[in-house]
Amino acid sequence: MNRNNKLRWAIVAFITAWAIYSFYPPGAQDLIAKFDEMAGNRDTNFVAIVAKARDLAKDPSTRPYNALLTAIGTNDVSKYFPSIKAPANVSETRAVLNTVQREAQGKVKLGLDLQGGTSFLVGVDLTKATGTNDAVNVDKQAVLEQAIEVLRKRVDRFGVAEPILQP
Repeated sequence: MNRNNKLRWAIVAFITAWAIYSFYPPGAQDLIAKFDEMAGNRDTNFVAIVAKARDLAKDPSTRPYNALLTAIGTNDVSKYFPSIKAPANVSETRAVLNTVQREAQGKVKLGLDLQGGTSFLVGVDLTKATGTNDAVNVDKQAVLEQAIEVLRKRVDRFGVAEPILQP
């Protein structure tokens, strides 16, 4: 009977260890280090790209994604990542960077509030936007696109990193 309990405790310990391991690492990893780690083959050009990206990332105002994008420039990095295939209408470099970024995020996805970002919702009053009392005959899509363009210009003026504006 005692032996049976030891087997049960061993199974419980194994499942607990597996559960803890499956959540590790809980947070995001360094994007440039993950980019270097995921590369299939490396040459002097790739090493130079990684070194330049690390130098650019030392500036606190530069995001690692933008540092990698700047360091890559016009180089084709898809040859270093043969397992990553770009979907149609997406450049191979963007597909590689997006895949590496997804891998570097970690398994536990932090919400916008825990990442340190902000979000806000803007509403459009169609009667005030067009100056008429007839909101039915207004081209809602055109008004929405114009409002998004105005917001985009205002946000871009302040240099906000990676803003996402969507209807």
